[in-house]
Order: sequence, then structure tokens, then C-alpha cells
Amino acid sequence: CLVYGIAIPSGMFVPLILSGAVLGRLCGYLLGSFQMMMGIQVAEHGAYALIGSAAMLGGVTRMTISLTLIIIETTGVVQFGLPVFLTALAARTCGHLINEGLYDIHMELRHVPFLPWDPPTWYQSLRARDVMSYNPICLELKMRAESVLRILSTHKHNGFPVVNSVITGSTTRRRLVGIILRKHICTMLSKRLRDKILISPGNAARNGESVDLNWDDLNRTYPHFPAVENLRLNEREKQCIVDFSIFMNLTPHRVLPTASVWHVYQLFRQMGLRHLCVVDSHGDIIGMITRQDLTIEHCKQCWEHEEKTPSFRTWRPLPAHQRKRGRSTDSIDELANVPTWTMPRPHFIANNSPGSRNRRLG
Repeated sequence: CLVYGIAIPSGMFVPLILSGAVLGRLCGYLLGSFQMMMGIQVAEHGAYALIGSAAMLGGVTRMTISLTLIIIETTGVVQFGLPVFLTALAARTCGHLINEGLYDIHMELRHVPFLPWDPPTWYQSLRARDVMSYNPICLELKMRAESVLRILSTHKHNGFPVVNSVITGSTTRRRLVGIILRKHICTMLSKRLRDKILISPGNAARNGESVDLNWDDLNRTYPHFPAVENLRLNEREKQCIVDFSIFMNLTPHRVLPTASVWHVYQLFRQMGLRHLCVVDSHGDIIGMITRQDLTIEHCKQCWEHEEKTPSFRTWRPLPAHQRKRGRSTDSIDELANVPTWTMPRPHFIANNSPGSRNRRLG
């Protein structure tokens, strides 16, 4: 456990098995000496070593059935299946009373946005507008290759909404028409496909559906997609047009800003989503939600900040690993008049705090 997670070729199972076996055999010697003094029949020390290794692995990895099968297949002692299983179950239960498992702790240290199966019930009191990223980086349906490459180089997002700008009076609305992943954009601009993808400025009116490519051509390099650092465009190619209509997802999942975070969480967990677009009643995109926005730490900060400054125009603080994400509050003035409702406060807010009364959303 001391060297787990560092970049050296050291395993975890074998050291845990050996350390558990040593501790188990030591306990066997001590108990054996006591039992001999009391005139009780002494069990073999190897049995204590086997149970000790199961207890050590079960307490660290929090595995039960799979751990029992691994130990039985390794030792070939089938008659110890039930004791090993009960030992692993007891080690798992005692470990959960102290802290999380080793893998869960490592994911938290690495800021991996892992979502448990069931969301907290107080997620029903938050709305999508409370946790989303405002004004996401969007791509036009047709853009110059130079602009696309610049966006990819300056932003590390994995997915980009594709919009069709519509000018209505003095305002410009961004109608969501699809979403495209970063790896697909890099593949479209790669040396292998750019001659078929790029459209010269004189043929900008050409429809992208006329390109003789299919989905297999785009995913042929899976899982090694080209990186944006390796993309090089000459001056002529930079002025060409990229049409995203041929490879973008035309039906991205989307929700209204008034949708509850509990419902959004269920969509991510059950549908396996990585991005969720937030649109207003006109279909204009106003925000994006990723797994980072649904973590318990982030939602707690959003809740507490809304109690201190209940205003849509003041953005809440973010965790350290999310503070580089640009936020603004444009295009959300129309959200100020949404219906309100109440929900009891969650357990992590003290009852004697200034914001301990029921929170009104809106």
C-alpha cells in the first residue's frame, strides 16, 4: 500500500498476501502457544496464514466473492472456501467502518469523477443551472480549419457542442444541432482524411454529406487517435472549411436548466454519458454538464454558495482541479422567473447555520 499508485513496476496482491500470511502465522504461533498451555488441540499454522492473507486482501481491496475464488484457485484448498469468504466479508465490513477502499481513495486523490450508483437524496433540491458550466465552447456547423485547430489547442474539453447561429433582431442565438467528440475532430484533421474532409473556400456551399467517408474510416485508428499537437496545416488548408454535419451526433442528450440534479445524475449513471447539454426553451445551448459537475464535493459547494449569495449572477467557487474552467452568466437572465419549491436541508448543513431553513430555488 505504501508504493501503490507510483510509477514503478510493483504489484499489490502478492505483497498483501505475503504480509497477511506473515501476520496470520504469527497469530497462529501465539494462539498455539496459549492453546498448548490450556491443553487445547492446536490448528495448523498454515491455516492461520491462509486466513490472514484473506483478511489483509479483503480489508484493503474490499473484495469478497472474487477474493475467495482467487485464494481457493491459488491454494487448491476447497474446504477453506467458507472460512475465507467469512473472513473477507468481515474484513470488508470493518474496513467500511473506518474509511473507503484503496481504489476509492486513489480515485479521489486523482480527481477521477466516479459516480456511485445511487445519488444522495438532497440532489433533488439542486437544479441543472446550479452545477452546469455556463457558455460552453461551441463549434459552428461550418468553420475554418484554422479556427477549429486553435480551439482544440487552447481548450482540453473532450466534447464540443455544434451550434447553428441564428440572428434574431439584435441578439444571436446558438441553436444546438449536435455534439462532436475531440478525438473525431482530430481524426478529421489528420493527414489521412483532411484531403477528403476540408472544403475549399470557393465551395463553401457544398454539403458535407457528399463526402465519401463512413464511420469505419473515422474509427479505423481506434484506440490510438491522433493528438492535436501532431496536427500540422499549411496556409491553404487553414483557410479551408470543415463541415461537422457528417460525423457529429445529431441527437445529443439535453435537459432544461430547471431539471433536478438527481434526474441528471440518473441520466449519467444509467446511460453512461460524458456530456449533457443544457438548453433553454428555444433550443439554445446555455451550459454543459460533465461528471465533474456531479461529484458530491462540487454539489456541496454549489449548495452552500447558493445559501450565502442566492443570485444567478454570482458564480460559486470551484475545487482546485476545476478552477481553470471559464464561466460567465450570459444568456441566463430568463431563468430568474422560474417556479420555486422547497426541500429540507441535507444533513451536512448545520441546523444552527444562517441558511439552515428550507431553501427556495429560483
